[in-house]
Amino acid sequence: MLNPETTRQFKAAGVGVFLFVIVVVVFLTLRPSPSRQTSTGPERRTLIQGLPGITTNEFAEDQYNRIVAVYGPPERDYSTETEVPRPLIPIRRLEYRPEMVMMALFPNTRAGKPPPYNRWGVLGYLDMKTKQSITNYEAEEKLKSRLKP
Repeated sequence: MLNPETTRQFKAAGVGVFLFVIVVVVFLTLRPSPSRQTSTGPERRTLIQGLPGITTNEFAEDQYNRIVAVYGPPERDYSTETEVPRPLIPIRRLEYRPEMVMMALFPNTRAGKPPPYNRWGVLGYLDMKTKQSITNYEAEEKLKSRLKP
């Protein structure tokens, strides 16, 4: 028979594996297909890199507020952080409906921390019309008309 400490360690390891599997599934679901990849030359800037002060490695920053500052508020902003029961990894969806672009964001905090979440990072982009994942370049092109001067 396992002692309570060993049982607790097994449960913690199981939760960690479960979280990893969820993140991998979400990533694979939202990543663009190879046929939809575009040029990634140095002359191209990504949606994230094009925003002032944000680089792809700078996940400590709040990308949600930067996106809203550049493109304006989305037509729909929905978060699972207040659902009961709350999912282990809450997701925030921004929908820019005229451009048919949806962005999925995740909280930049340690797993299991309760809301409110102050920092969000971009997880992926979706074309709402085709229900297919798109690259950040394609999302940028679709949202170009929203750029604030």
